[in-house]
Amino acid sequence: MARLKHTTIAFVCLFCIQWCYGQDTNGLIINNRVFVVMDGGAFIVLDSPKPEAITLTGNQRGGIISEDEDNKVRWEIRDTTGTYRLPWYTAAPGLDSIPFICDVTSAGTGVGRIDHSTYTTVLSANNSPWPSMVTCMDFQDCWFQGFNHTLYAVDRFWIADARNYTVRPSSTLSFTFPNSEMAAPNTIVGSSLKAMRFDDGNGNWVGFSGGDATTGPTLGRVDNVVVPAAHFFSAWTLVDRVIMLPVELVNFKVQCDGNDRLFYWETVSETNNSFFVLEKSWDGKSFFAIDQVPGAGTSLQPSYYSALDTDADREAFYRLMQVDFDGAKTYSDVITGKTCNQDVSGVQVYPNPSNGLFHIETGSKSSSICRVSNMIGKTVHHSVNNSGSIKLDLSNEPAGVYLLEVEFAAKQEVIRLIKH
Repeated sequence: MARLKHTTIAFVCLFCIQWCYGQDTNGLIINNRVFVVMDGGAFIVLDSPKPEAITLTGNQRGGIISEDEDNKVRWEIRDTTGTYRLPWYTAAPGLDSIPFICDVTSAGTGVGRIDHSTYTTVLSANNSPWPSMVTCMDFQDCWFQGFNHTLYAVDRFWIADARNYTVRPSSTLSFTFPNSEMAAPNTIVGSSLKAMRFDDGNGNWVGFSGGDATTGPTLGRVDNVVVPAAHFFSAWTLVDRVIMLPVELVNFKVQCDGNDRLFYWETVSETNNSFFVLEKSWDGKSFFAIDQVPGAGTSLQPSYYSALDTDADREAFYRLMQVDFDGAKTYSDVITGKTCNQDVSGVQVYPNPSNGLFHIETGSKSSSICRVSNMIGKTVHHSVNNSGSIKLDLSNEPAGVYLLEVEFAAKQEVIRLIKH
């Protein structure tokens, strides 16, 4: 069943349009070359989870003109899967067909819906107005650089806002736009376009490695953009990949591991990432390689890495070099490694590595605090002990690297644990 809210909606009808109500009808049926023109914050509410809730009949040339973030089609898809096609059109005089396809491949959890809209910014400077949740147009790092990269983005935004879900659905998206929306003064190669979404929780754009970009005589497309549930955020645009960072690095840290320095870092997405090189410098200017760690290739899932420097008896500087499969390189910020104490009291852990059962000896009869965290900083064990002998059980935790912190007698030691 299709319902209307916030009513300023005009119907530009060359033949006819049908609105169907009732549980057994398709919803909105658009016959022949008919256009639904939305204005003034209008809503079309489709009270059906079926993909055919919007149906084109006749010559199948009709569609919906949104052209504003607040002119939305609300599709109550709930916990279903299917291929949902939004028959968007640009406004007159062009009236170009620019369908948006949301193929829900894994259902969300909860009685959810997706609010859809799209609009052009071709007549404005700096791709304005931005969607209400977007705070910058720096496609590398909004927080630390704040560059304006609007000339690398098409002059259009899409909104696909999944609401009322406990877990959002997973999907594959397809975007269509007029070629005029990537024309000069934009600096765009149509075949290099990739989809990016704005993570309003972290205030940054995130690039998607998937997607096949094609350009025709009048329209461009980016298809097959695979979106996991955790990345289903609402604001989207298309960006020339030349401006996108191949790896989104969210952590790069160092701390003492006994007499050594332990490095760990995390990425939330990677594109064609071949490997990382951990580089070291004594003066912060001249760097040399000390370790190489394979990358995840192309991934939209978080990836966790670690490396060790056994030469830690004086302060040094470190950075990561990231290398693509084509040899292109990018560098992280520089961090400082402090001198690691050679004369600590010597907490002993055995066996290490183990299958999850560790025995810890502090060498002290005073009470101690034992804390274990995983490589993303989540505490998985915390205990207060009244002897110098501690039994630690991580059998129920996933295999990987953990950090053990032991505090006793006004001292603290950090030791790397490896669980098979």
